[in-house]
Amino acid sequence: MVSLVAMNAALYAIAAYATAYIESPWGMGQFRPAIVIPVTFATLFGPWVGAFGGALGTLLVDSIKHGQIYMPSLVAAVPGHLVSLLVYGWIIKKFTWPRFVLGCVVSLLAGNLVTAILYVWFVMGQPYLGLVVGLTAWWYVTMLPFAILLTPVLVRAATSSVRNLVRQDLGQASLAELKRPTFLALGGSGLALLVGGLISLVYPASIAELFAVGKFAAMKSSLTEVITWMSMATGAVLCLTAGAVALWAAKK
Repeated sequence: MVSLVAMNAALYAIAAYATAYIESPWGMGQFRPAIVIPVTFATLFGPWVGAFGGALGTLLVDSIKHGQIYMPSLVAAVPGHLVSLLVYGWIIKKFTWPRFVLGCVVSLLAGNLVTAILYVWFVMGQPYLGLVVGLTAWWYVTMLPFAILLTPVLVRAATSSVRNLVRQDLGQASLAELKRPTFLALGGSGLALLVGGLISLVYPASIAELFAVGKFAAMKSSLTEVITWMSMATGAVLCLTAGAVALWAAKK
């Protein structure tokens, strides 16, 4: 278990560092497609391997980026990863691919919400609702497609190469079960973002009051515009990806 946790943490830190300088519209929090690594470890070897490796890996990459033990990561990202991957492990305790998709959706929402609350509170002195909602949504939508689409590929590769080390029920689950829940998860998330972007277009002042708070209040106009178009673009990409999944499923 110690070896697996160390391997998980090292791979996660290396992969996360590749995108560590791509930040959210607030300049807080990173683009983190590497979340697929601890999710894969949690799927193969259990929630504790995924949770401890993910928590250690995120602390490593944040500390390397900032050149010191990065306290916001220790206070916020570490507990967020523990919550997320333990919730995920609990949901997939009885494994099926639909439960895997449900686990990705619920755990990413829960873990990112915990991280956002603690992070905003620690950095800015109070848990601004707009920042918490914005960061949670941004992390969620930038992690979800990678977790849902790449984890099954990695899991299948691992179950065929190290079959004696991973849970046996993974090889028995049919990938055909992934089609509908993947379409619903990606399409539903994309549609929600598109709706949010349209609301931003219609009510920009209200969106500015919600998301441009604290030290960001001075950049209401530009920040609102970035949030609006980023929401619509990301929502469109998720919807198109969901459509591609539906077409692939139909051909199969």
